[in-house]
Amino acid sequence: MIQKLATAGLAGIEVHYPGHREYEIQQLKQLAKKLGLVATGGTDYHGLDPVTETIIGGQPVPMSAVEGLLARRS
Repeated sequence: MIQKLATAGLAGIEVHYPGHREYEIQQLKQLAKKLGLVATGGTDYHGLDPVTETIIGGQPVPMSAVEGLLARRS
């Protein structure tokens, strides 16, 4: 599915996310690189939930994600 979306113009996939385990992050990084996608991320904040709560800005995302998305602007 992601490969089809990449062919259709998808710019990036969410790699850096608080719920991802390290092996998942590595797999997603490899997939992004293979498909030429930007490895994005974020906190995905949906409100106060003691099980899943991550504060806004609590998930570091590399500046390369911002730079990669800006480079793809139309």
